[in-house]
Formats: sequence, C-alpha cells, structure tokens
Amino acid sequence: GINAEYGAVSIPNHIMSYSPVVTALVGSLGGLIFGYVTGIIAVAGPLIAKDFGVDPLNTFLTGFITSIILFGAVLGSFFGGVLAEKLGRKPACFISSGICLFGVVTTVFSPNLYAYMIFRFICGVGVGLVGVVCPMYVSETAPENRKGTFGVLFQLMVTLGILIADIVGFGLVGFPDQSISWRVMIGSGGCLLSLALLIVAFTIMAEPIKLTHIGSIVNAETTPLKNKRSSSPFLLLSSMKLRQTFTGLILASTLQLTGINAVMYYGPTIIVNAGLGNANLLNIGIGGWNFLATFIAIFLVERLGRKKLMLIGTCVMSLSLIVIGICMINSIATNIRAVGVAIGLFFFLGGFEAGAGCLFWVLVNEIFDKDVKESGASFCNVTQWIFNLLVSSFFQSIPNDIVFYLFGGIGVVCAVLLFFLLKEREKIEQVIE
Repeated sequence: GINAEYGAVSIPNHIMSYSPVVTALVGSLGGLIFGYVTGIIAVAGPLIAKDFGVDPLNTFLTGFITSIILFGAVLGSFFGGVLAEKLGRKPACFISSGICLFGVVTTVFSPNLYAYMIFRFICGVGVGLVGVVCPMYVSETAPENRKGTFGVLFQLMVTLGILIADIVGFGLVGFPDQSISWRVMIGSGGCLLSLALLIVAFTIMAEPIKLTHIGSIVNAETTPLKNKRSSSPFLLLSSMKLRQTFTGLILASTLQLTGINAVMYYGPTIIVNAGLGNANLLNIGIGGWNFLATFIAIFLVERLGRKKLMLIGTCVMSLSLIVIGICMINSIATNIRAVGVAIGLFFFLGGFEAGAGCLFWVLVNEIFDKDVKESGASFCNVTQWIFNLLVSSFFQSIPNDIVFYLFGGIGVVCAVLLFFLLKEREKIEQVIE
C-alpha cells in the first residue's frame, strides 16, 4: 500500500527501498554534529573569553561568543531546503559536512577574537545546513512503519552529542594551558564527526528518487529529487498553505521559546544560581538525563501518535518551568531552591524530549504538502534558530524567576494552539496494481 500524509506520498518497499543502516547513520552523524558543535560552548565559552581577554562582566560580548554560531545557523538553515532541492540530498549533505569541517578546523586555529567570530559563524552555517538536510533525508528514506522512530533518532543523537561535549569539557576544563584546552574541546569531536558524515555522504549515501503520482498510481522515477520542478517559497503564504506554515511557526516556538537552550548553554550558571554545587559536574548530569529522556519519545512515538505525545510533553515542561521560576525567587531558602530547581529541571527535560525536542524534527518534514516540503522545512529551521538566538542573547539579562515564568507561559500558549492546529498522522492505504 501507499502512505499519504499532509500531501507527502511514499511508496512501498517492493518498488523502492533504502538501507535503514545508512539512513540511521546519516541521521545519527547529523544529530551528533548538531549537538556537539553547539553544546561544547557551554564549557568552552568562558575559556575562550578569558583567552582573548574579554571582561567576564561584559555580558554582551561573552553572550556573543556563545551565540555567534547561531547567526551562521540561521543563514545555513535558510539555504538548506534550496540546496537539497536544487542539488539533491546527497550533494547537499556532502557540502554541509564539508562546511562544518572547515568551520571547526579554522575555529580551532583562530589567532584572535575576530577570527574566532568569523570561523565560528561559518561553522554555524554548516550546522544549520545539517539540521535541514539530514532530518529531511531520514524522513524520505526511513522504513514506512518506522518513520517516527527514525525521525526521533536525530534528536537522540543531538542529546548524545551534547552529553559527549559536557564530558569532554569537564575532562579538559582543568587543563593547565586553557588556550589549548578550549581548542581541543571544539576540535576533537567536531572534526571527527564532520569528517565521518563527509565520508558517508561521498560513499554510501543514496539519493532519494523522484516520486510522481496520477490518481492511485505512483511512479518511482530514476531521476533524483534535484531534477523536479522547483516551487516558490512564497507558496507558504498562500491561503491553502497558511495553516501548515503557522503550525510550523508554533512548533519552532515550542522547541526554542520554552528555554531548552538557555538550560543547555547556560546550565552551569543556572546551577550556581540555584545553589546546587559543582556546576560542571552537575551539567554532565543535565546532559545525561537529557539523553536518556529521549528514549521516552522513541518508545511512545509510534504508540501514542505525534499529536498526543507532543501535547503531553509540552504541558509537562510548561508546568516544570513555572515551578523553576517559583523556586528561583530570592526569598526562598537555598536548600529548598536547590531541590525545587533540580526537580523542575528533571521534569522539564523529560517533557521536552518526549515532545518538542524529538518530534519537531519529525513533524517539520510531515506537516507540509510535498510541493513546499523543502521550503517549509527550511522555514521551520530558520525560525527555530532565530528563536534560539533570541533566547541565548537575552537570557542573562532577564531575572531568573521572571524568565522561567515567561518560558512556561509560552509553553502553555503553544500547547493550546497545537491542540487545534496539529493533525494526527493519517495513513491512507491504497492498492497498487
């Protein structure tokens, strides 16, 4: 049979099949690059600022050291869909990983702060491209009955990449020469992972083929997807696509405006403010639980369905954020604050990974009709990177209790909107003769 969802058509395995190992490998390496390259800055950032003589009280410049990669990621994700559409998924993946590798290597050898900013920006372009191309490839080549699980794999590897970055950072943060320390942190994982994806894209990655359908007949053409007729991204604003576009906007808001990267990038600062003790060690605990919580989505995504799991996860993390905000009030005793924040973070990360953290990457490749799929995926990724940038830039300038109330309130609004906007994945079985 065929499965049609939100206008996307796929065909059965007896007509076309891809290696699930290669699909999993592309998704895994893309997620690891995404998680490691962005996550390592939580530990490396202060060392970079110290190495280049930046005043730690200069929150604008220290924040810019952290967030410059996000500016590049916005640009990369903007062109990710276009690159995949014009050149094909395989060349786009090769180019993306190559830019990541170049950006990481040049960042490691940055002689001054200005060079660091330029090369870290280039690295962000690569990460932004990877965040569009790899999940798109997975959505098109994963086995039909396991698309949700394979889609969640990308986020699982993002969280593993963050955890590895936390462990590497913890191991190197006490290195005597801190100028070498942060360079090894960024270069070790970033170079290996980017090179691995580059090799996979060049050798064993298969280009998805073009699909056409007339009535109930689906044809698998041998021409790659890059040769299909391009559609204008302005179609996303047409009346027929506006609901899909707005749904993508709310998905991006749920992913980023509820504060996940405030926790990931500024985890040590939050821990210190809450009075929880060894910041870098406990930050590894945050990364570890963030990784383990992803298995909630892997286990439940095909059982509960996308919409139900998304709503449950969003509600849990919204309530947890409000609890953290209450506990961050200065008048609360330190020991109570520490316990409350720890419990809040535990449930926040669990709710996030069960819902938006994992399902965003699945849904952005399912909610759009096939004629705007690439443009829609790029729009969602650009939006989430812009929101990520906003949160990362302004988090430190807003009082801790207020900012967590704000994150929680946004989560509640997003949950209500998704209840009305998000459709369950529909399966339409047809017979091919």
